[in-house]
Amino acid sequence: MATTSTSISNLTQALITALTTADIVDLTAVQAGTFSATQASYLSATQIAAFENDDIAKLTLSNLAASQIAGISKDQSPVLSATQVAAIGASAISGMVTAAFSTLTTTQTVALTTAQIAGLSATQMGVMTNDQLGQIKATQIAVVPVASLQAMTTVQISNLNTAAVSGLTTAQVKGIYTNQIGALDTRIIAAMTTLQINALSNDYIAAGVGTAQIAAMSAAQIASLATAQLSKFTTFQMLALETTDLNTLTTAQVTALATDQTGALATNQIAALNTKQINTLATKNIYTLGTAQVAALTTVQVVGLGTAQVAAFETQQVAVMGDKLIAALTTAQVSAIETKDIAGGLVTSQVAALLTSQMAGLSTAQVTSLTTVQVQVLSATDIAVMNTAQIASLGTHHYVAMTTNQVAAITTLGVVNLQTADIAALTTASIVVLSTSQIGVLTTAGLGVLSTAQTAVIETRDIAVLSTAQIAALRTFNVSTLTTDQLVA
Repeated sequence: MATTSTSISNLTQALITALTTADIVDLTAVQAGTFSATQASYLSATQIAAFENDDIAKLTLSNLAASQIAGISKDQSPVLSATQVAAIGASAISGMVTAAFSTLTTTQTVALTTAQIAGLSATQMGVMTNDQLGQIKATQIAVVPVASLQAMTTVQISNLNTAAVSGLTTAQVKGIYTNQIGALDTRIIAAMTTLQINALSNDYIAAGVGTAQIAAMSAAQIASLATAQLSKFTTFQMLALETTDLNTLTTAQVTALATDQTGALATNQIAALNTKQINTLATKNIYTLGTAQVAALTTVQVVGLGTAQVAAFETQQVAVMGDKLIAALTTAQVSAIETKDIAGGLVTSQVAALLTSQMAGLSTAQVTSLTTVQVQVLSATDIAVMNTAQIASLGTHHYVAMTTNQVAAITTLGVVNLQTADIAALTTASIVVLSTSQIGVLTTAGLGVLSTAQTAVIETRDIAVLSTAQIAALRTFNVSTLTTDQLVA
């Protein structure tokens, strides 16, 4: 086609549409560049496909319709300038065939306007290369229709750059499929905003987010999860949480945790919970904790437990609490331990670790539940702080097992409240260590049950403090066993 640039500019619509492919091939780059935007819009897809690469690189594409853009081949698309690509109409860009669209360079991809991105078809999004996706900007990704995002493969999703992902709207995040969420690289997960994390579907949390992705989440992201989202965490996902992330959980989030979720936590995770979080755990979560988890609790955490939570501990859980943990409990907390757990749970070292204030706070039912072995490890100071009701609640078997130091530590008020069976059960060694004040407050009923062996070892100074009524209460055969010194006293 022999013509000049000037004559090209004078071509009418009819003449342009009449150009053959051979005519198009004969055009020079200068002549191609002479076509105005209006003249270019008269070209058919077939004619556009006939342009040489060097020539089409000069053609104005701004007025082309989607049907004309469809004529651009995979060989032509890479030679287009970024300016040409950006000039394609938003509604026309969808006409580019997938073969041509997938060969756009990264420079061309970056040049796509948000309006063009929004106009891309799901099919076009589905053929974007890793290199292209790697150049997508946040402003571009934000306008991609949800249907187009859903058309992307997991490989494509995984190749999005972190900056692009940060541009996803909450509506887009909600629309992404489970397998696509699961394909997101950990670096991308870490780059997501808290609003995006919060937008993840509850079901997608459990089915789509992997343990590595959970581990990659920041504390702020974890804290942003709705309780409904967190409740969908699998035991494996719970185990994947970093200790710093766990520490940021809100009380509402902790309250929403199921028993299998708290039961799945590792010991270092349990130890990382703060006192406010520990105090928020439901009793059902408390009694389902494993013994290793309970043993991992710190003294600070234990002090933060409510009395209802302490009462929820099972026998085996109480048994694994170290001496330090037991000693750290407040008197109210110790009083909340169930009687079955006192007898069956506390080992002797734990009982010995009880503070006098804790001992004084035990209920009569708790004191009664103590085994003889547990009573034997109580210090004299522990016995001395026991009130009259506690002393009275101890059984005969307890007094039989008591050491002489323990018996000697019973207060006079405590002695007054001893049951006759308890007095009768005291060994002669225990009778010997009773002080004058203790002997002096024995009731007449108590003196009346003393055996001859017990009576025989009462110190003469102690006999001297007995009243006539107390002496009279001694059984006749006991009086007959008194020594001369005892009688003289």
